[in-house]
Amino acid sequence: MPSPWPKIFLLYACGVGAGLQFAKASVVFDALAEHYAAGPALAGWFVSAVGLVGVVFGATAGLVVARLGSRRTLIGALTAAASIAFAEGFLPPIPAFLALRGIEGAAHLAIVVAAPTALLAATTPENRGVALGLWGTFMSVAFLVGGSAAPALVAHFGLAAPFFAHAGLLVALALGAYLAAPADAPRMQTQLRGVLAQHIEVYANARTATPALCFLCYTGMYLAVQTLTPELAPPGERAALIVGMAFVSVVASLVAGTFAQRGFSPFTLTIGAFVATLAASLVVEAAVGHDAAIGPAALARMAFLSFLPGAILPLIPKLNAHAPEQARAFGALAQTGNIGSALVPPLFATSAAALGPVGLLLPVAVLCVAGAWLTARAARRFAI
Repeated sequence: MPSPWPKIFLLYACGVGAGLQFAKASVVFDALAEHYAAGPALAGWFVSAVGLVGVVFGATAGLVVARLGSRRTLIGALTAAASIAFAEGFLPPIPAFLALRGIEGAAHLAIVVAAPTALLAATTPENRGVALGLWGTFMSVAFLVGGSAAPALVAHFGLAAPFFAHAGLLVALALGAYLAAPADAPRMQTQLRGVLAQHIEVYANARTATPALCFLCYTGMYLAVQTLTPELAPPGERAALIVGMAFVSVVASLVAGTFAQRGFSPFTLTIGAFVATLAASLVVEAAVGHDAAIGPAALARMAFLSFLPGAILPLIPKLNAHAPEQARAFGALAQTGNIGSALVPPLFATSAAALGPVGLLLPVAVLCVAGAWLTARAARRFAI
């Protein structure tokens, strides 16, 4: 029997390509803002507009993929995303650029639902846990790749280069998916009435809603912290810090998954990661003005923050014993993840612009406290 790992790595690469839809704008955030003469609040939408579609349709995306098939959806979404990235490379006026970023969000949502669905079809019980743990790092790896490649691309070819390079990568991934993605499972019919009822049922049930709400707290912090923290470092160290934070994020996510697989309670891991992220954020605040301390403090905060996806994902099977409930919980997770990525970074950017470094600390503190409280409440309520 052939090894499933080539298909697993291909599908993981599709996830990284989707993550680059956020990262490519984040890692050239200052240059984009300067090019468009945009203030902090508007510039924040250059990054987060990709998540707007998922804000509304995240919980329904699984049903759409089930109807169309994961392979068909993935190939179509990658092809559409490549076309959009190519158009973005021409750096059109702000309204058109933001419209393209918003449309790109539909392709992003389709990829991040279809690719892991196909990944499950490609795996066996013996490698499924490792493969899903790997999948949980795709956004961090996207920032690592983008932070490593974008500065050189911009320096040699201009601000448009990361967008054109991303378009080329997506074309290659679409071809790879066409050649190697697992065949679609039998498709199912969906009705809008059922979709609306699903939303009500998901968010009225603490077992399905709690992981999604905790994930909202995580995603709301992650993109903003990854984008804005390097601004606290000396100019010559910012590019290296972007790459370092992304690398630490990948390692921490994998380590968290290992802890969860070895029997540590996901409730304990999640609460601990939120508390540690808040403590590290206080250290980052104290390090402002001490250039040598900013880098280590920022890396420590990113490490604790990046424990969260590896801790939160196991909450779903812990709270939901049956496959239908787990599916609804994963759908809600996709929706709240997009809400956090789309709506929270502009608030962080506005707060930081108004209050300086403390403006970055305060939203982190609110989200850490909220996430720890939600997790502790679920653990008490269900006596876990």
